[in-house]
Amino acid sequence: MTERGLFHAYRNLDASYSAECACGDLILATDGDELTVAEAVTLHNESTVHAQWSGWQEAVHALQRPTRKPCPCHGHAA
Repeated sequence: MTERGLFHAYRNLDASYSAECACGDLILATDGDELTVAEAVTLHNESTVHAQWSGWQEAVHALQRPTRKPCPCHGHAA
């Protein structure tokens, strides 16, 4: 399925197109063609809301990584 086909599924009453991003914000496009949708996605990915969410995701993943070397007491990881 192309981005155009996907965005046609999300056509609004005002003839614009929108889809919700994983960050919780809406990606809005004025038309359903691939170029317009690609521009809308790029603009959204550069937004403050998406950048903050992306940074938060990276921090969460960093905290979930195992530590590289165990603590000398072997009771927990350093």
